[in-house]
Amino acid sequence: MRTRFRTLTVVAVASMLIAMMGVPAAAFDYEGDQFFVGDMTIAAGDTVKGNVTIKNGTLLVYGIVEGDVLQKGKGDVEVLAGGLVMGSIDERGPGRVYLEFDEGGTVEGSIYERGRGSVEVYTNSLVKGDIVERGSGDVRVANNSVVEGSIYENSGGLVLVDAFDVPSLVKGDVYESGPGGLHIFNSTVEGSLTERGSGVVPGYVFGVVVESFSLVGGNVCESGSPAGISIFVDNTSTVVGTLGSC
Repeated sequence: MRTRFRTLTVVAVASMLIAMMGVPAAAFDYEGDQFFVGDMTIAAGDTVKGNVTIKNGTLLVYGIVEGDVLQKGKGDVEVLAGGLVMGSIDERGPGRVYLEFDEGGTVEGSIYERGRGSVEVYTNSLVKGDIVERGSGDVRVANNSVVEGSIYENSGGLVLVDAFDVPSLVKGDVYESGPGGLHIFNSTVEGSLTERGSGVVPGYVFGVVVESFSLVGGNVCESGSPAGISIFVDNTSTVVGTLGSC
């Protein structure tokens, strides 16, 4: 009995030393679809071989989700530090969808945000599909991030494509409707900009602002402003197409 106790003690101490030395834990595979209640982390090296549904909690993805992510109720979905979602993200509560953390996060499908929360794509992140914001939250793509699809903001939030240090890129179109605005700062949108609401960009009197060496490859149109067509393009930026009313 004493020998067994000593053996267990040695094993426990060894495990503590390994953890203190920063030796990574063994990767874990979640087989099939998963359902979680409350906060959950998919650690770096871990893989979910299916879809993830989470209710009333925040999902942190540092590893891989091979399917879709569905979030219901309170909580966010965050894809961080090289994390990968191979399907789409559907956030149906008041929380946000957030991609960032040095290496950035990747979503190979689209991002759908249906509540009051925002969609924030920061710092070397990639969305291969569309971003669709159906609630009152904002959409921001910043600092060397790429959206290969289009951005749709349908309920009054702001769409901002900008750079902290490195320009960002949207390969598709950007649409905003409702009392929000479109702001492109030191970045590129290869498609067109369409703003159909009555709002303006915060700090400006325009519904669409393109500035600081930005490039828009298509047209820029705006309608719904009480003052008529409300578009500002500074003299460092380029719009390849036309400017006018939608």
